[in-house]
This record gives sequence, structure tokens and C-alpha cells, in this order.
Amino acid sequence: MPTAVELIGAGSVDVLSLVTAERPLSTAPDALRLALDRPRSVKVVLTANLTLGERA
Repeated sequence: MPTAVELIGAGSVDVLSLVTAERPLSTAPDALRLALDRPRSVKVVLTANLTLGERA
């Protein structure tokens, strides 16, 4: 496991490419249903009104 974390930290592995969908926290129930639908999703990210890569 440490090797994977090191690779991600070094930017050698693009983990954001695994994200299938990004949904606001206000739509959590629908986002969780999507996350459980394996043919349609890999990873669903819930956000607090921010987009991936953006900082508060």
C-alpha cells in the first residue's frame, strides 16, 4: 500500500481519471444510487459546491 500512495503522491498515477461522475452533496441519494450501478460508474465524488481540483 505505501507504494501506491507514493505513486499517487508523485503524480505518477492519475486517480482523477477513475472518477465517473461528480455530484453536489445536495444530490447525495441520487449520487449514491449511481455509485451502486456498477455498469454505469466506477467512482462517484460528492462535492461541497466545489469542482475537483478546486480548493476552498
